Amino acid sequence: MRTFSSQFCTCFCSACWTPTKKVQEAAASALCSLQESAQTRLVPYLPHITDTIAQCFTMYKHKNLLILYDAVGTLAEAVGEKLAIPEIVNKLVPPILQQWHGMEDSDRKMHPLMAAITIVSCSVKKVMKPYVEVIVARCIQIVHNNYKMIQEDKANRAESKRFVMSSLDCLSGIIEALGQDVSYLLSNEEFFKMLHVCLTDPKGDVKQVAFGVIGDMAKEHIQALRVGLPKFMPILADNLVGVPSHVATNSAWALGEIAVFIKGDYAQYLDMTLQDLIKLLENRKGSANLLENASVAIGRIGWVCPQHISPHLESFCQNWCLALCRVHHPVEKDQAFRGLCELVRHNNQAAINFFPYICEAIASFVSPQDDLKYQMQAILVAVKNAAGNNWEGFFNQLNPKLRAFLSQHYQI
Repeated sequence: MRTFSSQFCTCFCSACWTPTKKVQEAAASALCSLQESAQTRLVPYLPHITDTIAQCFTMYKHKNLLILYDAVGTLAEAVGEKLAIPEIVNKLVPPILQQWHGMEDSDRKMHPLMAAITIVSCSVKKVMKPYVEVIVARCIQIVHNNYKMIQEDKANRAESKRFVMSSLDCLSGIIEALGQDVSYLLSNEEFFKMLHVCLTDPKGDVKQVAFGVIGDMAKEHIQALRVGLPKFMPILADNLVGVPSHVATNSAWALGEIAVFIKGDYAQYLDMTLQDLIKLLENRKGSANLLENASVAIGRIGWVCPQHISPHLESFCQNWCLALCRVHHPVEKDQAFRGLCELVRHNNQAAINFFPYICEAIASFVSPQDDLKYQMQAILVAVKNAAGNNWEGFFNQLNPKLRAFLSQHYQI
């Protein structure tokens, strides 16, 4: 297979160098397909492939450039972090940025190019650091210029919003990939001004992507984000109910991420967010992603502000536990269940009233971390003790399979 890959790689790379446009198109398309199928088997040939792509950037025009951007993205997706070799990145990224610098802020070829930059950034992470200042500055410029063209009625509104969303997606990728290494670029007034404009855009798709940027910043740059929270939190709160589900989904996710990182300071935002998050759980036939993100957000908020939320547990416990059963992301499920444990610990009575639903939720978490499993066992024992002589009746409400699971894994 190694010899096979080497022969094919050499063949396609050689064909890509041809001056004939139709051969370029066919060869570059074939290289994309090869990368998708070969995956990490390409790693030994990365120097040859990246040399080829860099050379092609000096030759290709128009449609074939779009295929080349796709080839960059498929290569990064195929080999992932194996691409994070400074010598290789330094050959691949400069010609991409050179193409970008040569484009107007309204050039449609920018969409696939920014997508390629995003994928490469997520793959190589900190190796991208020498280039991020230029990328972030250009993304902010694109957003500002497209909004300016809209205000001056010099551009197609829908097309300009696409450029805004592509820029925000690129910024999200950079933020996620480089973590604290780009904090200094996100702490300036220009960035927050741009973000506020996007968050208040009447188009739901733009707000959805902007909320994603907020969530990524909460995970990686909470100190930088804190400055903007007084302005941003009311906007997030206003986009939970009565908006398209994809907008509310990202708003709920961002609120949960913010809660995790500002901890008890989230208490000042409870009045504007908690009741609407609870309201989202009431529509059990709604978007699965929205229900999942709302339940995780409530769990995360409950984890950091249990004393404020526990008195309300009875009003949402049933719907919340049903939604928690559907959460699959391991980190989000872990944090949401830590919130469940904290709220039950602060309000045993509500747990007694909704005991079957709490048990179903706990049983949905197949492999919790040891310390979390201990906490879940502790709340079950606390409910058992609080139930006193009524315990047998409570326990027998559960179906036999669930009783057996709890007895085996939690010794109750």
